[in-house]
Amino acid sequence: MPSVILNKKEVEKILGKKISLEELKDRISMLGTDLDKIENDEIHVEIFPNRPDLMSEQGLGSIIKFLRNKNRIKRIQSKKIRISIIC
Repeated sequence: MPSVILNKKEVEKILGKKISLEELKDRISMLGTDLDKIENDEIHVEIFPNRPDLMSEQGLGSIIKFLRNKNRIKRIQSKKIRISIIC
């Protein structure tokens, strides 16, 4: 399986705040992938073929951000076109 090295600071930019090593390890394990190691600002992750979205800092950061905020449901409504989007 391919392994990628991601920049922790770039992931934190996407999150908008720092992430602890414990939370990072926990979130990565929740994504169905293997964390090889974290050293300095490098995150070494083994990526499974069904998770190409985790091959970049943007993909990993977006998913961790979603997992952090999954209990916050936002409701967006439009009266003109009568569509509700629940995120």
